[in-house]
Amino acid sequence: MTAAPTRLPLAQRLGYGIGDFGFNLFFTTASLFLLFYYTDVLGLPAATAGWVFAVALIWDALFDPVMGYVANRTRTRWGRYRPYLLFGGLPLAASWTLMFLPVPFTGGALVMFATATHILFRTLYATVSMPFLALSATMTRDSHERGVLASIRMVAATSCGLFAALFTLKLVAALGGGSIGFFWTAAVYGALATLIFLVVFFCSVETAADRAEASPTFGEMVRSLRGNRAFWIVCAAMLASAFGGTLLTKTLPYYFKYALHRPDLIIADASLTEGSGTNAVATILTTRPVAHVFVTGNASAGRTQQPDAIILQKPFFLPELEAAIAAALLAPTTA
Repeated sequence: MTAAPTRLPLAQRLGYGIGDFGFNLFFTTASLFLLFYYTDVLGLPAATAGWVFAVALIWDALFDPVMGYVANRTRTRWGRYRPYLLFGGLPLAASWTLMFLPVPFTGGALVMFATATHILFRTLYATVSMPFLALSATMTRDSHERGVLASIRMVAATSCGLFAALFTLKLVAALGGGSIGFFWTAAVYGALATLIFLVVFFCSVETAADRAEASPTFGEMVRSLRGNRAFWIVCAAMLASAFGGTLLTKTLPYYFKYALHRPDLIIADASLTEGSGTNAVATILTTRPVAHVFVTGNASAGRTQQPDAIILQKPFFLPELEAAIAAALLAPTTA
């Protein structure tokens, strides 16, 4: 006779599932807005910002299996995986906020800062998220209950994705706009995620953690995967899905801003009600004459909106910037 499956209490189900809301405060926000932040707030060239992302994600791909290996061999009085949620949430939130810290760096120093903070964030994200993903297997041995936990987790992840897409930039604007707004938004998200991870820690119990069988070695795991055809098919499907999702989320803000010429659809400025630099300068010019240069990735759209303005197309070199500034200083400034 097989024992009847043990149903997990509702508090454990919800307490574990809500964890993915916390992780997606980081993951979805970074997927949608971090590259955009690098290029349009920090001012990094698009290719450079792409390489910052690439280096951090390559490191993440290498570190994830190592972290999984380490977590699986962790033994504490709280269990294998729960301690990472207890002690890792605050450092993860700090590394997330550090990525958006307003700094006076330019050029190579700014690139190094962005790369170092991004790698630090990816390292700590894996340190907390990998044990979280494995935690459900130690909460119950019943496959149905594990499916329920995964379903609740997916609902929480999707809910947070909608939340981040709808409210992140509105919160950025409300908290000051620009780099300051992004910094305080990151701090709010980090604090909220840390609280959620504590909820997961206190609501989860690793009752099925200890097994009699010995853990396989790293080499044995590699050999078992080498001939696992189903595993590689799933990996290929997940890779295709990740590629499509990344392509969409990374390009969407740029599509609204540079193709549709509707930056107001992605950015809401607290005082100007529009997020574009064109509208900001137009508002300023209603109060006083100011010499100015529009730096934009779409010069033709800028000329359509401000035909008499001095416009500098990105990317540009220092002599072009100097010439544009000189032309702006010589141009008549009329209110």
